[in-house]
Amino acid sequence: MDETHTILACGAGAVTLNVANTHLGGTELNQGTIVVGHAQALGSGLLTMAGGTTLGFNGDHTIANDMTLKGNVAINVDAGENAASTGAVTDGTVGSTAGLSKTGEGSYTVGELRRIIKEKGRKSTLTRFKKELTRIQVI
Repeated sequence: MDETHTILACGAGAVTLNVANTHLGGTELNQGTIVVGHAQALGSGLLTMAGGTTLGFNGDHTIANDMTLKGNVAINVDAGENAASTGAVTDGTVGSTAGLSKTGEGSYTVGELRRIIKEKGRKSTLTRFKKELTRIQVI
């Protein structure tokens, strides 16, 4: 798939994407799970994850997509696998309580976590910090 369209995933099941996609419009995960089986499976756009959804990895893959979390989400990496995201992971909106949990026995490294905060009398700002998620939870 190419063009600037958005992939929209809804439903309680899992969708596995095992090939490179060149779409630019982003991916919205509103329910269920998307399993990444290729480093470019999500194209080059933003991945938006609703609360209660899961991003899984099928093999050792590094994705470059920025991610926006709209609630508590999970990243699943099975035992013996190493996955990573080099894009920024943002919690969505000012005052958000979105969180990221790592499930499975594999390793997941995130490039940059950003929390949108609002300081009194100022515009919204981003705080940045870097974490490696291996059997830990960041909420």
